[in-house]
Amino acid sequence: MIEVLQVKYLNNVIEKIHQKVKGKMHQCLGWILNEGVTATLAGIKL
Repeated sequence: MIEVLQVKYLNNVIEKIHQKVKGKMHQCLGWILNEGVTATLAGIKL
């Protein structure tokens, strides 16, 4: 469901939400990259 917000400074609200999403994306991306590095190093050790 879509909420319609009537806020004087709507851009500030959107920026806050975007920062949270961006932070979660960085966490996920870092985890994926670390898993890839771990798998690569494990393959080299064999």
